[in-house]
Amino acid sequence: MIRPTLFLGVGYEGTGKLLDEISEYQKAIEMSDGDQGPTVSLAPAYLAVGKRAEGENILRDLERKSKSAHVSPYTTHDIC
Repeated sequence: MIRPTLFLGVGYEGTGKLLDEISEYQKAIEMSDGDQGPTVSLAPAYLAVGKRAEGENILRDLERKSKSAHVSPYTTHDIC
């Protein structure tokens, strides 16, 4: 169940605890079973702490996945 870690990540984002936010999103990704939500949340968190390459890698990966599976355009818009 990814919801608690995902919501905790959102809470950390709101309080400015960005490294804790990233940690919770990473945990949520491990438990996500392919759900893109935590991954999409992680990308802007990386950007917020100056890890631009990591955030851009997530976007490129989602773009690559979109060629063989459905990836919501809303999802990639959130990252940009």
